[in-house]
Parts: sequence; C-alpha cells; structure tokens
Amino acid sequence: MGGGDEFRYIPAERVSFPVGLRIDLAVNVASMQEMTMETVRRYFQLLRAHGTRWFYCCNRLEKVMPGGEVARFADYPWKKEDEIVVDGKPAWYGWFLGVGGLPVVSWGAFQLPLLRRYDGVHAHRFIRMASS
Repeated sequence: MGGGDEFRYIPAERVSFPVGLRIDLAVNVASMQEMTMETVRRYFQLLRAHGTRWFYCCNRLEKVMPGGEVARFADYPWKKEDEIVVDGKPAWYGWFLGVGGLPVVSWGAFQLPLLRRYDGVHAHRFIRMASS
C-alpha cells in the first residue's frame, strides 16, 4: 500500500468515520448478524455518506437476538440502485475449526471431527454501492 492507502478496522459499537474519509472497499463478515437493525442502518448510512464504492457483506439470513429482535439479511438497507455483483450462499463460509458444541462436518460417509458447522444459513452479497 502506498500513497495514503490504509486499512481500518472499525468495531460495530464505534461505527463512525473521520470527516473526509473516502472508502473504496468495505467488508463485513459475521458481525451485522450481531447488530440491531438500527445499528445496521447506521452502518449503511455511514458507508454511503463516505462514498463507499464496493461493499462485501456475509452474514446469517436471519438471527433472533437475545432481546428478541430479529436481524434479517434481506432487511438490510440495500438500495435498488446498488449494483449487485455477487448474491447468494457463500461456498467458503459454512464451517470452522473447533471441538464440541455445533454439528460435525461430514464429507460423504466420513466425519471430519475438528470441523464444525456454523449455526444458521449464511448469505453473501458484493455490490457496487449506490450513494446516499
């Protein structure tokens, strides 16, 4: 990277961007499903306000929060003007290394004891983001 290129990690509870920051690519994997829909709306609003060109999102299709609120991928504030490049179920995001708890991944008749399946069905979308 050079010429002012930067990588920034911004946790959901601190979603804010410096004034004048332009975002070329934003990536969110498995964290919007942990946010209230109001936080998700604020996240999208900030991305659009900062001229984000590309956005990749991979999260659960639906999740019930501890307080009972339901977060749905389809209800994220997508715009009809967003240009969808990829949309569907991610082949790469369905399991993780771990022991105990969630179901073991099977491959044919073989069980892979250190691979666990994530809870719920995930979706991913890569868009050229329309401005605000």
